[in-house]
Amino acid sequence: MRASDAAWAGALSPAQRMAVADDLFVTVRDVRRAAGDWQEIDNRAWEATLAARIFELAAFRRFDEANRGSSPLANPG
Repeated sequence: MRASDAAWAGALSPAQRMAVADDLFVTVRDVRRAAGDWQEIDNRAWEATLAARIFELAAFRRFDEANRGSSPLANPG
C-alpha cells in the first residue's frame, strides 16, 4: 500500500471505510458482469453470495479494528 493511500484511508471514518469495501465488492460484480460471467449476473447467484459478502465485510471490520488498535486482537496479553 502506498503511503498516500494509507494516509487517505487513515482519515476515513469506520463507516466510510466500510462503504469503500462494499463499493469494491460491487465493482468486482460489475467487472464480472462485463466479462460475461453469467453466473454472477444471475440474481439468485448474487443473493447466494450475499452471506459471503457479509462475512467478508465482518472480517474486514475485525482486520480494520486490529490495525487501528481498537480491538483486543491488537493488544494481546
